[in-house]
Amino acid sequence: MSQCFDARQACSPTRVIPVSRVVDLLSITHAPERVETYRKAMLRGDLFPPISVLPLLGWYLVTDGHKRLTAFRPLGGSEVLVQEWTVWQGIAHLGRQTTKEAHQVWKLVSKLGRDPSAPAQLKKFMWSRALHYRRLGRSLWARVKR
Repeated sequence: MSQCFDARQACSPTRVIPVSRVVDLLSITHAPERVETYRKAMLRGDLFPPISVLPLLGWYLVTDGHKRLTAFRPLGGSEVLVQEWTVWQGIAHLGRQTTKEAHQVWKLVSKLGRDPSAPAQLKKFMWSRALHYRRLGRSLWARVKR
C-alpha cells in the first residue's frame, strides 16, 4: 500500500520503512475532512509526496505529512515510503512555518485601527494557533499515557 506515495515528489532521499517505526507527535488532527479527502484519493490511486521524517534512534519522527500519514494508516499498509530529512532540513521547515505565521500576524496587526475586520481575523488566527498547540499537547499526552 506504500504506492500511495511517489518518490519523484520527494526533495530528499527516500526509503520504505515499517509503518510501526513512524512516530507522529501530532496525531490528533484539526482537519478530519482533509484527512478523509486524502484517504479517498489514496483509495482511488492518487499519489502524494512521501511523508517527511527525521531518523532518530531507529525510529522516524514525522516532520511533515501528518494528515497524509493519518489518512494512510487505516488503509492497512505495513510499510510506507518516506523521505528522510536531516536535522537542518527539519529546522529550516520549522523556520519557514514560523516566518509565515509571524508574517500573517504582522499583516493583521498592521491592519488594526484601519480595517474593521482585522480584530476578528487576528482573534481567529491566534485561536487557531492556540488550538494547534493544544492538539500537540493532547497528542503528546496520549502518547505518554500508552
